[in-house]
Amino acid sequence: MDKRNKVDLILTCNNPISMSKKYVNQEYTISHFNDIKSCENIFLWLDKFNNLMCSSVGHRSYELLKHLLFLYTQNILSNINTYCEKVLDMTKLKNHLSTTLTFFHLYWNDIKEHVNDYNSYLNEMSILLGIYIDIELKTFTHTMDSSKIASKLLSALWIYLSNSEKHIFRVLLKLKFVTKKYSKIFDFIFMKSFTSFKKSVESLTDIEYVRYLLVLKIWKKMKETIEEKKEVNKIALTILGPCIPKMRDELLKIICKVPTEFENGTLTLLQPNVFNLKTACNNFLIFEEAMFIESKDNFITQNSDLYLQDLYSVQKSFINCELIKNDTENNHAFKDGIKIIKIIMNFSHQETNLKIIKRYQN
Repeated sequence: MDKRNKVDLILTCNNPISMSKKYVNQEYTISHFNDIKSCENIFLWLDKFNNLMCSSVGHRSYELLKHLLFLYTQNILSNINTYCEKVLDMTKLKNHLSTTLTFFHLYWNDIKEHVNDYNSYLNEMSILLGIYIDIELKTFTHTMDSSKIASKLLSALWIYLSNSEKHIFRVLLKLKFVTKKYSKIFDFIFMKSFTSFKKSVESLTDIEYVRYLLVLKIWKKMKETIEEKKEVNKIALTILGPCIPKMRDELLKIICKVPTEFENGTLTLLQPNVFNLKTACNNFLIFEEAMFIESKDNFITQNSDLYLQDLYSVQKSFINCELIKNDTENNHAFKDGIKIIKIIMNFSHQETNLKIIKRYQN
């Protein structure tokens, strides 16, 4: 991490910054993005997006933040394979992700006390963090200090995801490069994540049980020796207990049902080849996303007037932004903003489900 970004993380961790005070000066905001101008020749959509980010300063709108997150995430996901062809492009993307994650986090800190729904924000941030961590790992070389990288990634997880265990473990389940090659990095991350675990065995839900079981299986798979694998088993029994809680049918399809003759269901499920781990992780992520979409749809149905009012406030924010003083016929940034609103408002259940599946098949 370069010196500036390290300072940003420390400030973010210890002193949540008020966007309304820190970013009130437009000149500061523009200079904040000067270091990413070099990316725009490679990532052609960034120019429009950076203009949208600058224009959002001062509006303090949760819906506007969600739309910015949506736009950024979709552009990253649709072009990620192209970016990963060259090390230089990956490095530039990594730096831009780091800067943009900080922007989103600071914006969120300024508005979160007025927001009841944290999930939408944290879900999008978890996707971006997963991409960021994968790129950090792909650009990692063995001449680097693995402990510093591990500490940096763990800090990013806990800070940007607001200490949400559910979303932190969600990122860990989605990562592509959790392999023995990076065992030193992930040993630190997994150990710290589980040592901060506060739930009792009795209070675990079936969803939590499966979530932690899958992460523990990933960790155990990375271990080389029998003794190391036994240590993971001990941690698993401490966290999950020996007995499997009552499971809903959807989860049993993900991890398989353990025959009653096995006394220690947890250790049985921790054995290799009991089920396909990669498939189980993908299916669990899809299951969680579907549950979130269902609860979100119920909320929108019950609060339709409020939801439409929020969407209108986003449109109003774009209309009031400085960019609209220019000719709106040529103002692509404005058009992109309006496109986001239309996309969100026109989502159907079928389109949403397709989006879920595509995200977790990447």
